[in-house]
Amino acid sequence: MNNNFKDEESKIKKEAEEAIKLAYASSKGYESFIRLLPMKRNIGSKTAPHFVETVMPYMTVAGRLKMMVDEHILHKAKYEIKAAQFIYAPDAKTLLCRVEVHTMRGVVTAHAKVGIGGFGIDASNPYENAETSALGRALGFLGYGVLGTGIASFEEVFAATTAAKLEPEHSSSKIDASLKAKIKLALTKRGYSEIEAISYINTLQTRDEAIEFLINLGKKDEVSETEKASESKNADPSTPEPNVAEENAEPTPPPANMKVKTRDLIEFKNLLVKKIGEQEARKVLSKIKYQTDLEAMKEEYAL
Repeated sequence: MNNNFKDEESKIKKEAEEAIKLAYASSKGYESFIRLLPMKRNIGSKTAPHFVETVMPYMTVAGRLKMMVDEHILHKAKYEIKAAQFIYAPDAKTLLCRVEVHTMRGVVTAHAKVGIGGFGIDASNPYENAETSALGRALGFLGYGVLGTGIASFEEVFAATTAAKLEPEHSSSKIDASLKAKIKLALTKRGYSEIEAISYINTLQTRDEAIEFLINLGKKDEVSETEKASESKNADPSTPEPNVAEENAEPTPPPANMKVKTRDLIEFKNLLVKKIGEQEARKVLSKIKYQTDLEAMKEEYAL
């Protein structure tokens, strides 16, 4: 092993050991809520990586919450955790969960990204996971369970590292900008508005899925052109030309297995919560993956 690497590796491992000792020492009574996460740090280069493996301490959201509640009980103080809200980030694409917490230490607001269609727990419970992460961040901003490893809670860091391991490593799995532009152009040519085109693009998860979608659009165009040519060849000269504008007035609907759009899902969730409550609504939402699932649930609950 290179001597420089050896010294750096020794230093990093020693720092990790000290961080663990300090975490337990500063969390008396809440040690059971501390989790140690395996971490990797590259002290080499991208072309010649050299990873140092350590473990770092993180407090769970449950631990932070218990710290906050216990403190308020001790001082007979009031606290309030506002109902989570789901909003869009300034880019109008990223869905966020916002949590506001009022405590004797002050009032804070924290956000967490909703990982719809993600990996790990986000694959089945993206809303609940985002709500937990946002609450953990809010409590961290207030100073509860901050162990010297940042504001993020154990759940948030664990979800991020798990997603990184599960996500395909090849860049070809990601939808590049040029492919998105081709799909957008193809959809707008077929009558979709720019906003609708972007919405459909955002439902595509992988490059392969995007390519398949574009190919299917192309096949539909080819079939349409073939039919027109055949009709033109066999048409009676006395028959007036078909009104192309009328034929193409309605854009082709998306495939039946199109993944549900985030905005539609949020609107449905808000209506459903009012009708059957938060807990039952979550059960229903966990069953929705495609646009057809959403339409079926709208019918079932008359929404």
